Amino acid sequence: MSYIQSLQKKPMAKTTVERSMLLALTVFLFTSFLPAQEQDQDIVARASSFLDQLEKHGEFTGSVLFAEEDEILIHRGLGFANASFEVANNKDTKYSIASIVKMFTAVAVLQLHEQGKIDLQKEVGFYLPDYANEAVKNQVTIEHLLTHQAGTTHSYDKDFFAIPKDRFQELNDFRPLFEQDTLIFTPGSRYFYNDTGFLILGLVIEQVSGMSYYQYVADHIFAPAGMSNTGAFPLDEVVANRAVGYRNTGTIGAPFRENIYFITKGSSAAGFYATTEDLYRFSRALVGNKLLEEATTQLMLTPKVEGYNTFLGYGIDIDTRGASQILGHSGGWYGIRGEVMIFNELGKTVVVLSNRGDNGYQIVM
Repeated sequence: MSYIQSLQKKPMAKTTVERSMLLALTVFLFTSFLPAQEQDQDIVARASSFLDQLEKHGEFTGSVLFAEEDEILIHRGLGFANASFEVANNKDTKYSIASIVKMFTAVAVLQLHEQGKIDLQKEVGFYLPDYANEAVKNQVTIEHLLTHQAGTTHSYDKDFFAIPKDRFQELNDFRPLFEQDTLIFTPGSRYFYNDTGFLILGLVIEQVSGMSYYQYVADHIFAPAGMSNTGAFPLDEVVANRAVGYRNTGTIGAPFRENIYFITKGSSAAGFYATTEDLYRFSRALVGNKLLEEATTQLMLTPKVEGYNTFLGYGIDIDTRGASQILGHSGGWYGIRGEVMIFNELGKTVVVLSNRGDNGYQIVM
């Protein structure tokens, strides 16, 4: 059974914000690598031709990277990073990556776990004794947070839209969005994807490491992985090669508008900016055990819970459908789409980042 056939057999849920036509794009392009009788140059030519058609018809805006082991086979940008000035997307364009950030947070937690500073079975209150929500303090463990089983709610909700976005500068600035929320189920009893759990994990990382979350991931993840074009940028910072996000209301044919009212400085749950190559570098560092010891990497990549469309390890999707286990994470928000797919046994990586999206209203495979 082909990978596309396996997806058709178990289709993606249309209600999932994180998944979009982007998955269809990455799967379609990845299948260009599969025919063993073809030479690499033929595969690259065929995939490049498909990208040419997407660009010609304006069906995709963003950057695409395909690699085999340590060799990048395709790397290009399509459409505009800034449509007003007709600045083209390219290989070095920085895109908001939304929830792809969760993989960074999971790695940071597990690094501190290796050092004996975080026990995955300890409750939140052990690390955050001043946390205002007693139920979260006393019932929710670090593992619950890593696997979206904590019972926490969505943090980017109505209160988020009412607050000026320039007020979010540090992780503590996000706390009023979620700290007083009631748990919606008993921790550990089921799965519910949300950002709140990873915002709490960011606070734990800060408390345990004695560093800001932003400095910790810069020093302990981005630097060793060689990710020089990744960061959480304030809204008013001048950033070279940063793409503008474009969104519509979900109505077919509606004009796209800039997503300036929907984004903040990044957090431990979402919103950093990165290039496709930096995310490829992260994927190689992760599976190559450069960020974690081999045993801890395997702990992260072992399925723990079944999510909406796939299994999850710690902060990472683990898809076991098709011929190869697929690791990674997606990201989606207003004007943002992203996908990292690591076909581990085949040694291939796909990274697709887009600066156009409608918050999940696109048709899903």
